[in-house]
Amino acid sequence: MIKELTSKQSGFATANHGYVLRFLNVRHLPHDEYYDVVVFGFLEAVVRYLADADLRARYKFSTIANRKMKDALYSDYRYRNRLKRRGKALSLDRTKENGYTLYDETAAPDATMDELKTREILAELSEQLTPVESNIIRLRVQGYPPWEISRELKIPPIEVQELIRSTRETVYAACA
Repeated sequence: MIKELTSKQSGFATANHGYVLRFLNVRHLPHDEYYDVVVFGFLEAVVRYLADADLRARYKFSTIANRKMKDALYSDYRYRNRLKRRGKALSLDRTKENGYTLYDETAAPDATMDELKTREILAELSEQLTPVESNIIRLRVQGYPPWEISRELKIPPIEVQELIRSTRETVYAACA
């Protein structure tokens, strides 16, 4: 969370601002692109260094500042290189070698065609299924488990399982 610096923190940051520029120069990072990234790490180092007397006794400010600026740079690097930020943009309007645009070549879903295809498959299935298989499909679609279908149609459960398997194969063949 970003808070306003106290006058002591602000004065300390101003006096040590050269660390930010040195950090960028040593790593050959363009100032206009990375200054804003690194300076927040630097300011975090200022606040932490001045707030912690034990830290000041154990380390130089430059050590803490370098560590925080590296952390900020690394966080920015991770942020920029996430998969969702590296995706390639495609233009639907750019004309390809064949004279068509990507928009022209992308088929929109067509509900009428989907319905016709479904009807065609169902008509083909009705010709291939026996009346018992048709009843089994109807009951399965209504949510009946195989044991209830067996009871309802008065056929052995093993035969229901076998008919479901053969019906599934018929459906897969019709949809292929």
